[in-house]
Amino acid sequence: MSIQNSDHVWSAGGLVFKELASQNDVLVCGFAEPNSWRLPKGRPNGNESPRETALREVNEETGIFTEIVGFIDSIRYSYVDQFTEKRFYKTVYFYLMRPIGGDIAFHDDEFDIVKWMSSKHALEFLKFEQERGILEKGLSMES
Repeated sequence: MSIQNSDHVWSAGGLVFKELASQNDVLVCGFAEPNSWRLPKGRPNGNESPRETALREVNEETGIFTEIVGFIDSIRYSYVDQFTEKRFYKTVYFYLMRPIGGDIAFHDDEFDIVKWMSSKHALEFLKFEQERGILEKGLSMES
């Protein structure tokens, strides 16, 4: 994976089920505003791989240590930077993960709230349609 350039960027994150076998509860991050739930993800540090980035970002944003079970899929979109007005094309790699330790009480300050939400509610309340698609794909994967 190459280092970010000015036009194309990537990030990585995880779909973390509290209990992989039951797939009942999923780890989500949110803000004080209503219905602003997201899956944990972020940009790489240095020459990290997508897998390394996903593991680190999920831990930093949620306080939960995880291990990767498998690759789910990637999503792509573009956005315009509000300061430079430059368009960026972004790919986000998502991995299916299981928790192996940690505590959501120790999440960083990027989000106001980190919690376990039922998969059913997450399908309704995740802010971005493509992240809901990642959850649907994760639910269909064998544990």
